[in-house]
Amino acid sequence: MIKRLIFDVDNTLVAWTKEYALYSEGKALDELGIKHDDELLLEIDRVNDDYEKYYDTYDKLGMAHFLNERLNLNLPDNFVDVWMKYLCDCYPEPSEELIDTLEYLSSKYDLVILSNFFEYSQEKRLENMGIDKYFSKRIYTEKIKNKPNKEAFMEAVKPYNIDECIMIGDNPINDIKGAQDIGMKTILINNETKVEDLRRIL
Repeated sequence: MIKRLIFDVDNTLVAWTKEYALYSEGKALDELGIKHDDELLLEIDRVNDDYEKYYDTYDKLGMAHFLNERLNLNLPDNFVDVWMKYLCDCYPEPSEELIDTLEYLSSKYDLVILSNFFEYSQEKRLENMGIDKYFSKRIYTEKIKNKPNKEAFMEAVKPYNIDECIMIGDNPINDIKGAQDIGMKTILINNETKVEDLRRIL
């Protein structure tokens, strides 16, 4: 019997666009007095996407150093903190259908978040959307290893058994294969299946 649903955040619960990344990075660089153009913002976004290939956890200082090394920049150690401040403003208005779906699911299952990213910005974005209240636990990978590492999923499962949980996410490797590798059921969110479809599926 399924008791817990484990949700990814970006492109699962919260739609993500390239404009969010460029806006928040640009505002952070403006505040720090660092000259930039669209090409640099795109490069920062590209390198940020590569971060998980090299590091098992999200670390603010480590990410700033990673960007400096890969792009020959001189970002200050507090770059990620400033960036997160503006990233908190990057979220869509939740649809009535999404709210209705979360209301329905939270009445039947225990809902938790498992996200590969920094806690501060993800928490604020969920709060700003008004959907944080549906989740009993929210787990971010600053203190545990990123998905698809087993450690991330096991932290999200506790105190239930693996066969009592379903992982729901958009990334075929990080969310789906990682969960399947430990024997967990999964639902892939993509162009064919949306979170709003879960009332029909579950």
